[in-house]
Amino acid sequence: MYLLAIVLPPVAVLFTGKPFKALLNLVLTLIFFVPGAVHAALIVKIIKIVKNSMLEKAPSNWAPFSYFSTKNTWYT
Repeated sequence: MYLLAIVLPPVAVLFTGKPFKALLNLVLTLIFFVPGAVHAALIVKIIKIVKNSMLEKAPSNWAPFSYFSTKNTWYT
């Protein structure tokens, strides 16, 4: 993803799921390429950190609807 952030910065930001930040990145890239590439690399890094932190907080036995079973309850 970092290679894409350097080669095509707006596309890399768009792949992270942030369309408004991709528009900002497009403007930065059109003004001058380096700010767009730096912005894209930062956005990709931030999204990677957020996704990793979300995975670390998930319980090891996580599965959809597992919290609602009678055997494995989180509220007791």
